[in-house]
Amino acid sequence: MDIDITERKHAEEEIISSLREKEVLLKEIHHRVKNNLQLTTSLLNLQADNKRSLVLTEGFREANNRIYSMTLIHEQLYRSNIFSRIDMSHQLQVPASELCKTMSLPSGSARLAFDMEPTFCAIDTAIPCGPTVNEMVINALKFALPGGTGPGEISISIRRKGDDEIMLSVSDNGIGLPDHREPQNVKTLGIQPISILVRQFRGTYAIQPNGWTRWEIIFPATIG
Repeated sequence: MDIDITERKHAEEEIISSLREKEVLLKEIHHRVKNNLQLTTSLLNLQADNKRSLVLTEGFREANNRIYSMTLIHEQLYRSNIFSRIDMSHQLQVPASELCKTMSLPSGSARLAFDMEPTFCAIDTAIPCGPTVNEMVINALKFALPGGTGPGEISISIRRKGDDEIMLSVSDNGIGLPDHREPQNVKTLGIQPISILVRQFRGTYAIQPNGWTRWEIIFPATIG
């Protein structure tokens, strides 16, 4: 018995063509977003070069670092053939390293240590997760290791915690939190922005102030 499958083959070809068009469109979107973010960072750099106000210069630099971490995410998605997830074990290392270079610390005063496992996150999780780590690294460089007064170390770790969760931690061997203060109430250390960012990817955080200051963030593993 002969069966005419011409219509089914045409339908399959249309589906394949539509998927390819969507992939090209997504790649182009990520490319444009990346370019727009790079333009924004360039404008911030121009403002930061204005030496009339040290406070403003520092503010522009920090804003630039925050945007840069999001730029890297879109850059990785643009170069990837997978647009639904991103490997955070790779994504978190570059902006943290750049922060140590751009915050004008003496050479060798702060060392980064990474303990990473391949950990894939959905893009909606990855975008706020990157800036969250940036904020914790900025806090360590500004407050825990001020001026590079000693051999400082910042450790960043990310790994799966069971089947349903991911644990991210950032710790430093700096001066620690002020005595007799609850960590959640130390607003000058930039905890409020971190709290806001963590809520965006449905995470919870804890701070261990004894010895090394250690942040622990646990959030859902929405991508297997």
